[in-house]
Amino acid sequence: MDARTILVVDDDVVSLSALLEILRDDGFRATGAATLEAALRLQAVFLFDLLIVDLRLGRANGLDLVARARHEQSTMPAIVLSGASDVTAEMEARLLGADYLAKPVAPAVLLALVRLRLNRVRSTAHPEPI
Repeated sequence: MDARTILVVDDDVVSLSALLEILRDDGFRATGAATLEAALRLQAVFLFDLLIVDLRLGRANGLDLVARARHEQSTMPAIVLSGASDVTAEMEARLLGADYLAKPVAPAVLLALVRLRLNRVRSTAHPEPI
């Protein structure tokens, strides 16, 4: 089991449940939140290794959560998911250092990106000796 923790934020409870199941089935410790407010409460208490957030969270914007998370934990990778093609939002996500994926996301694609981002953070935090 992978000890790294992932916060998944999506206001669509069906999507949220599916994402959590994919991550947990692959051995990750994943926690879900259905609102921006719930996610902020979780982030105030726990340190997460990765953030996966839907672009639209009701009237809130998932990019706001990414910006806050990056401000508090500058090395935490983030993945922004969106059901609609939005070039401006994709550019904003990338400027924040986040990856951007269109929904629906194939589980294999999501898991590959999650592993890539978590491994990149781990290798940056603990570089190999020369």
